[in-house]
Amino acid sequence: MTKRFNATQINAELFWKFPKFLSENKKYANLTNDDRVAYMLIKDRYRYSLSNNWIDKDKNVYVYFTIEELRQLLHVGKNKVTRVKNRLIDAGLLEIEKDGFNPKDKKNYPDRIYLLQPEYDPTDLISQSSHASALEQSGIPKMGT
Repeated sequence: MTKRFNATQINAELFWKFPKFLSENKKYANLTNDDRVAYMLIKDRYRYSLSNNWIDKDKNVYVYFTIEELRQLLHVGKNKVTRVKNRLIDAGLLEIEKDGFNPKDKKNYPDRIYLLQPEYDPTDLISQSSHASALEQSGIPKMGT
């Protein structure tokens, strides 16, 4: 037996925000769904970065996201995560700065991951699925039969 959501439960769930440009912008059409989900997961981590003041000298926010963390969230192998990161880099959506080993601290630091702002065409800012022609005079979306 399945359980339906009731009105009080539906808002109790946590959600990730999926950027529409990843599906609607033709420039990013060659990205796989794993690439898109990885971008979303990395972007979601920016709130955590801000709370930890992970901001570089140029006031750019970066995240720390290990291959293992991303591998577990995407349910894929290490090589697949590397390919995902490389496709995001090739698409102009990601930069990675290697921090590497610091001999002074004798510590190996994780890579800094920077998400890059996507390239937008002005028409990308209007959702392809919500054209004004789909609205009735009242402003209420038309419902299919």
